[in-house]
Amino acid sequence: MKTILFEFPKGFALLLLFALAAAPAFSRTIITGTLSQPEQMAVRELQRFIAEAGEAAPVSVPFDRFDVPLEDGSIVFGSYGTNPLIRKYAPSAAGLGPEESLVCEKDIGGRRVFFVCGGAPRGAVYAVYSFLRSAGYCFFIDSYQAPETFSPRLPRAAREKPVFAKRGLLPWHNFLDGPTAWDPEDYRAYIDDLVRTGGNIVAFHTYDSEPFAAYKENGRYLMGSRLLSSASSVWGTVPAPASGFAFGTGRLFDTEYFGAQTTLIPDADRAVEAEQKVMRDALSYARARGLETCLGFEISGDPTRPEIRDGFIKRINA
Repeated sequence: MKTILFEFPKGFALLLLFALAAAPAFSRTIITGTLSQPEQMAVRELQRFIAEAGEAAPVSVPFDRFDVPLEDGSIVFGSYGTNPLIRKYAPSAAGLGPEESLVCEKDIGGRRVFFVCGGAPRGAVYAVYSFLRSAGYCFFIDSYQAPETFSPRLPRAAREKPVFAKRGLLPWHNFLDGPTAWDPEDYRAYIDDLVRTGGNIVAFHTYDSEPFAAYKENGRYLMGSRLLSSASSVWGTVPAPASGFAFGTGRLFDTEYFGAQTTLIPDADRAVEAEQKVMRDALSYARARGLETCLGFEISGDPTRPEIRDGFIKRINA
């Protein structure tokens, strides 16, 4: 609550302070159950998005350390099995499936309390974004839109169940308008957007001319090579420096050629090693956010030949 000093008649000043004190601060606290890593990351996003919409970032407190009455605007987060407050005040959460979510508000002792819960950790993560959408957030695969103020508008109970068992994306390398030009922060932003829009799997494809399924033998990488930038012919394009981009757009780029930062590494094998590390980071981050992951590559050559089969097994093991 802000203190505002004006020289008013005493009676009016008292009324003004009473009105300010009576306006409840929104969501001072998020009371959590026992959290998985994806839930922990979703709670951090919830704190961030509430703050971004102009409210004070709420504090996250485990249920076993919360010993005061629920405040007006509190958020109870987790699943039926991990948060006893959900079992006590939102018993309908007992019937949720692993990826189902329930978002509702209840009057508890005259206080407005929000319940953001799922049948399992993944459902609880989806519930966070369902709750944020009820407050005016819009999430897309490349961005999001924030409301001017944070004011959830919930029906009596918003229960959601995914229509499809697998919901994800297959970002395709080999094009400079896709992951071929991504750095670690681009992968992470993409994965964040996929989680916010309700996805549960991210898969990556790699050609034999790309680094992600290459394996090392006798100190050299085989069955794969480094990523390319606009300095090379990609799918028949003409190599072009950023300085030659139309209408002065080259000034938006910090290097002479457009591509991932790894394309600046002179040595090809070191570049492959660095690019595999970037992919490893992306897959690890996706798992931490609760997504299933996949990296797909092809069998090149005649699979009836022993040396082709051996090379394929080496790639899988690598």
